Amino acid sequence: MPSGVVVVDVAGRIVMSNDLARRLQPSLSDLPPSSGVEPRPRDPRSGRVLRPDELPLARAQAGEHAVNLDYRQQESGRALDSWIRASAVPLVGPDGVITGALTVCTDVSTEYLAERARSVSLASAGHELRTPLTSLLGFAGMLLGDS
Repeated sequence: MPSGVVVVDVAGRIVMSNDLARRLQPSLSDLPPSSGVEPRPRDPRSGRVLRPDELPLARAQAGEHAVNLDYRQQESGRALDSWIRASAVPLVGPDGVITGALTVCTDVSTEYLAERARSVSLASAGHELRTPLTSLLGFAGMLLGDS
């Protein structure tokens, strides 16, 4: 699966980004360094807008290794949200000092939509199977109670 790659220096300035990174995050070049790379990323479960320090790139700049963090990205003008999976690591110089960060991001929207469809289908099937069974058990109980 193709990935977008972004490299920033210690000040958060973008040093390098590939075409896919710019496509996945079209406002990449418009954002100030302090905002991170991701425009309006949200927690995939709660929908809460993530704080700048929760973003993979910011975590890597702080020295963390952020691996497979998923977030939902809302963009104006798009009907559907994008689901992004990102990993980020600090770039460390020979002297052990952090000199920047590298993040790799992949669009996992198809996987998220397939998982959501699977969950809805299973919940619906479970409900449809329980409904007749409940009726039959109730009817059997009435018949046994009458004798």
